[in-house]
Amino acid sequence: MNMPSGSPTQHTLNTPELLELILSQLDPRTLLTAAQLTCRTWRTLIQTSHPLQEALFFRPARAIPTTPAPATKKFNPLLAWAFPGFFPRPPGCSSASEAAPFASHAVFHWHTLDFVVRPDKCPAYFRKEASWRRMLVHQQQQQHAPPQSVGVMTACSGISGEEICLESWVCLSPFFSVFVCVCNSK
Repeated sequence: MNMPSGSPTQHTLNTPELLELILSQLDPRTLLTAAQLTCRTWRTLIQTSHPLQEALFFRPARAIPTTPAPATKKFNPLLAWAFPGFFPRPPGCSSASEAAPFASHAVFHWHTLDFVVRPDKCPAYFRKEASWRRMLVHQQQQQHAPPQSVGVMTACSGISGEEICLESWVCLSPFFSVFVCVCNSK
């Protein structure tokens, strides 16, 4: 993109605060992938900006004292897409197709995981430096809000019993490691 030197567009894109506002309008998947591949400046800004890191669930959301505590947690949409069945259906979803890829709180199916559906993605998911391993499972909008327990699944490939709760898992990586070990031992 060739812009005349000193053009309003160039000035806007060279102003970190303005670029941050523009990038904050992107969906999380685009912000995590395509936007960071645009140029080094954008990548650096995305990786160092607190609001953009919050949008990507790499940092907890800051407490805003003037807003009331939220009724529910905001679950990470990228993790919910990649690991369906670990997350509850969003409020207001009535049909299974509308709620896909979210769990119904009844039974977890291994075959719904993205890396199982697309085995070519397996190496990317199992890399130690994969970005999903650092992501938060959910955002609590206010630190003083009462914790809410969310049951996620009750059965997995023959594993049954108590609901597994993501409440105690800050990042999905340790939960996923335990889950894989348990499933592989059955």
